[in-house]
Amino acid sequence: LLAMYLKEHHVSMRNVVELGVLAMVRKIIITPDYSKLGWQVLFGMAALLFVMGWIYVQERQRRTKHEEFMVEHGLKEAQGKP
Repeated sequence: LLAMYLKEHHVSMRNVVELGVLAMVRKIIITPDYSKLGWQVLFGMAALLFVMGWIYVQERQRRTKHEEFMVEHGLKEAQGKP
């Protein structure tokens, strides 16, 4: 994200959510003993993962300004994208 920000001077919400989902999945996989975690922690991790997944799906469906420009001008790069 830092490299993207330095290059483009902005970071897409899509990329932030994608990184967050990956970090949560990594945490879930690496956690060695789930019996030591309380149900509140497990429920919180599941809720956070669900919300971030929902935001990611919403962001994937939203067209960016670049994609809108490509569609308006009939360029093939953006065709077929939601």
